[in-house]
Amino acid sequence: MLELVYLLILIAAISLVYAGTRYEAIDAILVHAVKTAMWFGGALLLVHLLLYGVSLWAG
Repeated sequence: MLELVYLLILIAAISLVYAGTRYEAIDAILVHAVKTAMWFGGALLLVHLLLYGVSLWAG
């Protein structure tokens, strides 16, 4: 369960760094960081569900 906390921290850090390289205003950085975190988290969730489904199907 602690791995999820580390994953959330990693997603937040990556999103902030990515947004910080694109914008200068702090409000634009935070808005873009939240959007990026949602995309990244959604993609990771999709991959997790796909792998979970394959593992159930494989037996």
